[in-house]
Amino acid sequence: MVLLKFKKARLKKRPGKEGACPKLSTTYYGPFKVIEKINDVAFRLALLEHWWKVHNAFHVSLLCKYVGPEPLEPVMEDPPEVKELEEVLQPEQIVFHKERKLARGKLHKRYLVKFRNYSPMDAKWMDETYFQEYLQLLQAYLEAFQLRSAV
Repeated sequence: MVLLKFKKARLKKRPGKEGACPKLSTTYYGPFKVIEKINDVAFRLALLEHWWKVHNAFHVSLLCKYVGPEPLEPVMEDPPEVKELEEVLQPEQIVFHKERKLARGKLHKRYLVKFRNYSPMDAKWMDETYFQEYLQLLQAYLEAFQLRSAV
């Protein structure tokens, strides 16, 4: 039995922007059974059925020996969304917002976002432009607080 390791996603830090990079830590998924040893540095794992998007062969650097009793039931956690062996941040909930008035009366909005598979302590401030891919999440928050969007 082994644990599968994915690096947590990193946001690129932009010059002059504070708090744009979440903590860098590692997440372990599993435990999974080893089906076969492909070669000296690769193993094939028995992944869960709903992990069908993830290939089942992994390099040994992504595996960690599982210590403990074998679980009675398979762990039913969702697979991470992965891009180049790094987990992609998926916003789960907008927790709070703040507005700042800029020159000429323009408003600049930022939102405190909790990401999937991260604790609320790892929530990060994101600009309104970040939500172009997640418009439903932003619209639900704006409707709940009767706010207007600039996106």
